[in-house]
Amino acid sequence: MLEQILKQLFIDAFVKLYGKEPSSQQLSFQKTRPEFEGDVTVVVFPFVKTAGKAPDVLAKELGDEMMRESEMIAKFNVVKGFLNLVISVIGCHSWRIIILMIISVEKRSRGNQ
Repeated sequence: MLEQILKQLFIDAFVKLYGKEPSSQQLSFQKTRPEFEGDVTVVVFPFVKTAGKAPDVLAKELGDEMMRESEMIAKFNVVKGFLNLVISVIGCHSWRIIILMIISVEKRSRGNQ
């Protein structure tokens, strides 16, 4: 459920910033690697050509816009073309969403969709 919310938030931010709809099939979320701060990572490389931006610039602009649009994003950081999102418990409407997000990301990380 949280993945769907984040997906829509990403798409809305992309459309607002670049006036084009990104391919939702290319949008993927991963558990952020332990050496970086974050809960969920969005790989922005597939959207570089559509946006006409360098990966790190694209990730920063999208992160800024996603934070403006939703309290769910507490903060973010960018590592090259990876947008690492820190999810705010306050911004989430229920613990159920957080738990479902963790389960979903863990399954994806293991390839057990």
